[in-house]
Amino acid sequence: MSKAPDILTFYQVHANELGHGWALSSFDAGSLGRAKAMGLRVAQIPVSVLPLQQIVDTYCRQRQIDFLKIDVEGLEATVLSSLDLQRTRPVILCIEAVEPFSAVPAFAEWEPMIVNAGYEQGIFDGVNNFYVREESPEVLVQLNAPVNCSDRWRKCTPVDFDQPL
Repeated sequence: MSKAPDILTFYQVHANELGHGWALSSFDAGSLGRAKAMGLRVAQIPVSVLPLQQIVDTYCRQRQIDFLKIDVEGLEATVLSSLDLQRTRPVILCIEAVEPFSAVPAFAEWEPMIVNAGYEQGIFDGVNNFYVREESPEVLVQLNAPVNCSDRWRKCTPVDFDQPL
């Protein structure tokens, strides 16, 4: 969430009786105003955060990251700037690309970082942009069409989870 370890305020939005509002929870102070405008309660919680590269270095030691999802309610640029995409090369990046609770595009600030790091957009699913690293063009081809009946989908079995990491 930052270039160095830090403590940030997390705005935890409490859902109303219909279950609405919880998705507004965020480190973005703007979520506080949006939630209060909807009449929702918000708790402010201090949270220790680390740069994404530090998390990768600590927990993914020398492992290939196949899929990395970033969904941080408006702080995508901050998170992405804390990751060295020249050193850490996830095959697929899935990044929330619209403003919360809208279809308004929100990727103009951070998409150049992705493209300049050698990633190409494969698909937009209505909420997320999916990018594939340039050294994996065979994966990009798979994202050029939306999910469909020709995908050879099958139900996952317990054996699928027995693979070593």
